[in-house]
Amino acid sequence: MPQLRNQWPRDYLVAGLDRLHAWVDRDELALPKSMTDDGTVVELNPHPMKYHALWKLQLQMRQPSRRAFLTLERSLGHDVRALLNYVEIVLDVLCDSRAQARALQRAFIASVKVKHQQQTLVIHQGTAYIGRLAKSDRKPGHVLCVYSDRPSKLNLAKRRRARPVCLHIEWRATGARALEMLGIVTTRDLLDFDHRAFWAERIQLFVLPERKAELGRILHATKGKRTEVTDRALRANASRWIQRHEIDGQFAMHNALLGQPEIARRLKTVPIAAWLQREISRTEKSGSNSALKTSKNGA
Repeated sequence: MPQLRNQWPRDYLVAGLDRLHAWVDRDELALPKSMTDDGTVVELNPHPMKYHALWKLQLQMRQPSRRAFLTLERSLGHDVRALLNYVEIVLDVLCDSRAQARALQRAFIASVKVKHQQQTLVIHQGTAYIGRLAKSDRKPGHVLCVYSDRPSKLNLAKRRRARPVCLHIEWRATGARALEMLGIVTTRDLLDFDHRAFWAERIQLFVLPERKAELGRILHATKGKRTEVTDRALRANASRWIQRHEIDGQFAMHNALLGQPEIARRLKTVPIAAWLQREISRTEKSGSNSALKTSKNGA
């Protein structure tokens, strides 16, 4: 698995690539069997890309290791052309229990805002999605996907000690243009990919005020109103705002801040590493029930 140039500070974080699709301009591609020795899964599908006869063979890799990428780079050499057109960039937070993983997912949904993404967050069968998939390479697709009911495939591929589940945060980039927007064009770009910088550039994690009255005051101020309002009215306004942006009983920060930059400017943001450290500490102290304390209990 490609490693970060700037390593994450905790051993409960696993960052890397979960899946890669690419096309090559050859009918065959000789790859050494040793490429899969460390858990990397490789598939070669010998069929041409639709409407693009230049690309003759599709390569798929799952849980690719750094060594596998180096081997692929050597196998391609300077003669074989390759087109990367799908990548899953992953950050897994290894958890000690299903309850902790679920609590972290709720807290993440309650905090995350994807930059430059106007699609609303939706939840399907327990997995949260933000974004729109591309139907072709002509239209780049970027989707954030978050779930908490499965083990970390990256963790298993690295043969670390097993943990039951994880908070799985995944960015799906579909189409060559989408990958180019992320600075990914060649296998060397994957080897040098800075995961920490990527997540810092693509998502924001907001923190609501501890007191609902303070949140209500922010909402009141963004409407341009200067009239005096009681704390009770402010709390009621904050509660209504939170409830309007709940999905399946979960507050979704992304949806709440869509088209509301004036609110976003007044809320505190936290770097992802610090946010994770804080939320993991909360789940450990409260028995994994800390998600969105303000929305349920804030006074």
